[in-house]
Amino acid sequence: MDLLGTDEPIHLDFETTGLDAHDMDKHVVLVGLANSRGVVTCDTREWTVTHWHPFVRWLQRCGFWAFNAGFDGAWVWRYAPEDCLPDLNLAGCSMVYFKLLANDGHPGASHSLESLVSGVLGWDSHKDIIPELLSKHGITKGTSSTPDKSRMSELLDLESEHFQNYCGWDADASWQAVRWFDQECERLKAPMTR
Repeated sequence: MDLLGTDEPIHLDFETTGLDAHDMDKHVVLVGLANSRGVVTCDTREWTVTHWHPFVRWLQRCGFWAFNAGFDGAWVWRYAPEDCLPDLNLAGCSMVYFKLLANDGHPGASHSLESLVSGVLGWDSHKDIIPELLSKHGITKGTSSTPDKSRMSELLDLESEHFQNYCGWDADASWQAVRWFDQECERLKAPMTR
């Protein structure tokens, strides 16, 4: 599948070893990408600047939608070559887009991902799979049975297919949601500026 040959905006989701993109001990382990051509995931554990810089330059050319700009956008910023930073082309944030429209009274909409997925896209939520897999492999907080989501990147080796599907699912949800809302705005003749 050739997502790289497109100039269509890309929707992305990152899975990482930590929440803070400024912590140099943490890094992205998996990238999910989606647009009208399909969905792919890339294992990025071995990536260096020789991989990240061309990738971010490509995102800059295409424009990209972050599933969550505060999180995914921060990681793009971290890995961007310095000359890309002034013009880094974040086309949008799908969760913010959804929340703004939810505030405008979309029927049944709340501000959660689950609301977007079930209420708008009509999908079954996949969010329960990660805690189940963490518990299955004993990745819990201390001696308790509470799944430790801060260590979920470990699932890339333990449950590769499930973890890649999880990441790709979020990227696809971003693309599908923005596409759905664009069509809805067009149907209602209510232009949505981004």
